[in-house]
Amino acid sequence: MHVTFDKWMSKTNKHERKNITFEGPRFIHRDIYEMSGKAMQTEAYKVFDGWLLLNRIGDVVLFFRPHCIVEIGAGESSAVLAWLAQKHNVTFYSCDKKKAKGHIYNENHLFYQMMSDKFMKEFDDTPALVLIDGDHRYDQAKKEFEFFFERLIPGGVIFLHDSFPPHEIYLDEFGCGEVYKLRRELEQRTDEMDCLTFPYTGKWMGLTMVIKKDPERPWWGK
Repeated sequence: MHVTFDKWMSKTNKHERKNITFEGPRFIHRDIYEMSGKAMQTEAYKVFDGWLLLNRIGDVVLFFRPHCIVEIGAGESSAVLAWLAQKHNVTFYSCDKKKAKGHIYNENHLFYQMMSDKFMKEFDDTPALVLIDGDHRYDQAKKEFEFFFERLIPGGVIFLHDSFPPHEIYLDEFGCGEVYKLRRELEQRTDEMDCLTFPYTGKWMGLTMVIKKDPERPWWGK
């Protein structure tokens, strides 16, 4: 199957059209690419291609756990999280190294232009919802996850973006990187968390939802 699509070139900051052939079982999402170019531009596709699940699930989590929101790596998701923060009247901490990502959406939103390591040294709050979408190296993503999972309120959720790349071409530092390795590791930690991955959202790069188990509910797990 031959597919034409736009790929964002991070190094050159140019939008470049690429022709890539996907073959065999490595490319598991061929169904979406079999849609015509016109169908790919429909409003329904745009909604599900983005952050609908983050919006819907985050809304439920914050209703029952009205604590702060944290985002490592700002972007299109920031608007969704800022809306949730305002709706539930909680603080939204957004961290990114790029000044250009620092758009402030409302009075609940705080933007920190710095590396995540520095931000974590300064962070002193209890999150209910965290999105990790910054450095895609395994070691850094794991460091960020462990830091926020320790501080996450029981019943809270951490989302990992780029956790289920559709093809090996995305396994580089400018794509999904090594986040999938962390996702596979977390799936084994059933005594601490429940882990579920949605392949068909977050720009089709996968969005993993990790729920911190509540020790006051012993029937939830061991």
